[in-house]
Formats: sequence, structure tokens, C-alpha cells
Amino acid sequence: SDEKEPLRRSIVTTSAGDIAPIRCTLGPLAAGDQCKITRDIGMMTNNYNPGLKNIGAIKIPFIVLVEQKCGEDKDRVVYFVFHSECISTFFSMEMSVKQEGTDDGPEKPKTKGLSSFAATLFIAGGMAGSGVLALPRAIVNTGYIGILLLAVFAFNSAYGGIRLGMCWSIVEEKFHEHRGASRNPYCVIATKAVGNWAGSLVSNCIRITLFGAGTVYLLLSSQILQSLLMNALPNIGFCTYFLIAAILVIPLIIVGLGASLTTVIACILFFTQIAFDAESRTRTVRHEIHGFKDFFMSFGSILFAFGGASFLPTIQNDMEDKRQFTKSVSIAFGIIMVIYFPIAVAGFFVYGEDVHPNVTLSLTKTLIVDIGNILIAMHLVFAFLIVMNTVVQDIEELFKIPRDFGWKRCAIRTSVVVCCIIVGETIPEFDKILSLIGGSTITLLTFVFPPYFYKKLCDREEPGWEKVRHIPLFERIYIWNLIFIGIIGGGASTFSAISAIAAVDSFTKPCWWHLFNDHSDGSLTDIDQHAAQTHIVSQLMP
Repeated sequence: SDEKEPLRRSIVTTSAGDIAPIRCTLGPLAAGDQCKITRDIGMMTNNYNPGLKNIGAIKIPFIVLVEQKCGEDKDRVVYFVFHSECISTFFSMEMSVKQEGTDDGPEKPKTKGLSSFAATLFIAGGMAGSGVLALPRAIVNTGYIGILLLAVFAFNSAYGGIRLGMCWSIVEEKFHEHRGASRNPYCVIATKAVGNWAGSLVSNCIRITLFGAGTVYLLLSSQILQSLLMNALPNIGFCTYFLIAAILVIPLIIVGLGASLTTVIACILFFTQIAFDAESRTRTVRHEIHGFKDFFMSFGSILFAFGGASFLPTIQNDMEDKRQFTKSVSIAFGIIMVIYFPIAVAGFFVYGEDVHPNVTLSLTKTLIVDIGNILIAMHLVFAFLIVMNTVVQDIEELFKIPRDFGWKRCAIRTSVVVCCIIVGETIPEFDKILSLIGGSTITLLTFVFPPYFYKKLCDREEPGWEKVRHIPLFERIYIWNLIFIGIIGGGASTFSAISAIAAVDSFTKPCWWHLFNDHSDGSLTDIDQHAAQTHIVSQLMP
């Protein structure tokens, strides 16, 4: 409206079937004037506008502020002011409705969210990744009980993901300002369930998890690259490959590239080669009894394989029909188990104690394995870009770095990769970092926080807050058992990982140690190459 032209007086009355009868009167307005509204308040329900999918049966008090025509499209826009009794504040909402007595005309395009099928693929594709490479060694270290743990952790992780989705539904239902898109719904859930400190804790756990996972991806991709080029470039060691890989991803993370899903094809190829190795193997497979240290190290490795709960609320928030989230999570975890279970169990029974922490180094080197390694390396690089992009965006937001391409963005993103290089060159064994992250932050984000936040939101009692969920006794017992096992098991796994990193008998000297002392390329190179070559030969010998 022109500043000189006052807004017209508007009286809106609706039928009681949609909204309780309301009336809004606006006096002539000039620029800067406050609008005068009547005290009449209506109760909005889903019947008024089918587009308000999140309202459900809740009645929201509101006052019509102004009604304006929208040009020649025969639509009108009604501006409402809503009053939230829970927080005693006002916020505004804009809604488009058809003018009465007019033709519908062409329907305007609507922004659609993810379908249930698309959400299932996003969940399965986001969680199924590098963790599968460490599962065979983890099953060997835990014995036959490890196979059971794999299924139990998958079920518990799916339960936590579903409960996170329910937490977000409760937050949207009770806190109207969080309806719609949210940048970090997990942190919002933590804040509303426990307090601001919980939101900060969850945010930091997510950052540590993503940074650790990114370092693991870079270490694994370097190890696979070394395996592919071992015969062509035998004198180049792992530490050099890691440095080269880190330098190569710097321009990719600066410009920000997308991802590709290649894990499924790679796992099929690896499983095929394991079957060939099983047919040609003549030696007896050894299975030894391992101690608590190896058991809890593997505990963290298995947890890492299911450590994608932090992004599940984001996927639910982007879904067109959020009621389908539970089905999407259930199907996605079924797909993940179809990917994980054959590789983990086959590696356990075919290779036994000879299996490498990275199962690809235990396979006979063939064209099938090379293609699988190339695919998994592509996945690891793209996965690195995805997880590290989240970390650098948080840092850029913290330091208020412009989103446009510039030297500040380049400096921040390069610095993050340099930090990965420092960690990777200091601890050049991906399985130890993987166990450390899996036993600490992933355990909290996947197994401890989701059921605890769900219980807190359901049990919340305060003025203006009605209980929206009832948790039966058997589920409460399950929740507390899950939290207890997560804390005890995760703590033991974290302690075992730290002990393994610092232990004298298993300590691997950092890459920079050899650079300043014996000028070699790191002991890990000789150990891995010799172990891999010896293992491949030994498989074919009686």
C-alpha cells in the first residue's frame, strides 16, 4: 500500500463451521500508525484451511489483522495474529485463501517435501557407509555375541530415531514458532526437553562426531588409495597418501560439492569376492577369545555403523507427510541390515582372526575388489565433504563469515582440513578413532539422548502444558535400560579406545615422528602392506 493511502476498513466474518464467528475492525492507517483491533478472538482448526497440516485438533486463538486483495488473481491474503498461551507472546502468520464467489482458476504450485520413499532412501544412504568396513573385525573381536549385538544395536538405533521424530512432533505441537523449516531440530529438541545447556551439548556432540567421522573417511580413502596403487607405486607410504588425499579435498570443500551413493554396489562386489575367497580357502579359520578391551573397542565400532541419528529430525522436518516418518525409519534400517549383515558375518566366518580392521585389505586383490574400492573411495570422499561442510558452516556462522566465496571462507575451510591432517597424521589408525567416536558422542546422540528427551517431553508438567503422550511402564523400563547400557557401554568403549591409542604395545608412532627422526614414511605403511600381502598368500596355502 502507498504510504499516503490509508488501508481500507476491513470487516471479516466467517461461518461457525470453520472458525468461531470473529470480527476485525481496522481504522484508517497511515505509515507508522498502530492498528486498532477488536477484542474478538477466534479459534482456528484444521477445517478452515487444509494446508495447515500441523495443527491437527489443536485450537489456536487468533485475531484477524487485515485483509487485502492480491491484484487480478482473485485471491485475497488474510494476515492473522496468533496468541500462544504457553509462551504468552504474539507471532504472525500469512495465509492465502480463495475469494468467495470467484472461479478457482489455475492452482498455484506448492512446495512439496520429501515423500516417504525418498526419506527412506535418504536415511539408508546417509547411515550406510564406512562403518561396514570395520564390522567384520568388530564381530571377530566380540565373537558370536557380536552378531547378536549387530541386530540389537540396529533395533535400538531405529527406536532412538523414531523417538526423535516423536520428540520433534511434540515440539511442533507445543511450540508453534518451531513449525516449518528448522536448521538444527535436534538441538531444538534438546533445548525444549531439558534446557539451553542440553542444546549446546547436543550441538557440540554433533560437531565432534562429524569432525571425527570426516577424519575416519579421509584415513579410509587414503588406505584404499594406497591399496589400489600399491603395485604401481610401492615406495609411497600411507602417510604420504593421507597428505595427498587431504590436499586434494581442500578445493572440493571450498566450493562445496554434492554426494553420490555407491556403498550398496561396493558391498555387493566385496561380498562376491568374499564368497570366492571362501571357496578357494583351505586353511582352518581361527576364532580366538578376546578380552574386555577388544570387546568394548568393537562395541564402539558397531555403534559407529549406526551413528546417523543426528540428521534424522532434519529429514523428518523436510517430509511432506511427517506421519510416515516411523515407517521410513523402519524400512531404512531394514535396508541397512541387508547391507551390513552379509559383509559382517561373511568376513567373520571366512577370514576369522586374519581379517583386517579394514575388510577390503583382507580380500584377494582382483578386478572386482578394485572396482569396489574405487566406488567406496568415491563414497568416502563425498561423505567427507558432506559431514565437514556442516562443521565449517557452523564455524562460519559463529565468526559471521559471508556465505559468498571469499578469502575468509577459503581460510576457514582450509583450516578445518588442516586440523583433520593433524589428527590423522598423529593417530594414523582409523579403527581407533572410529571406536573413540562411536563409544562417546555417537552413543550419546543415538542411544542415550533420544529416549531421555522423549521421556522428558512426555512427562513435562507445567501451567499451560498438557501431557501429549503416555509412556507405558514396559517402555519406561526399556528406556532406562537403554540409557544405562548406553552410558556404561559407551564409557567402557571410550576408555578402551583411549587406552588403545596410548598403550605401548599397540601404539603406532605418528607420521610426523618418522619425518623428524628416521625420515621414513611411517611404520604403518610397512605393517599394512606386509600384512595384506602375507594374508592374501596365506589364504591359498594349507
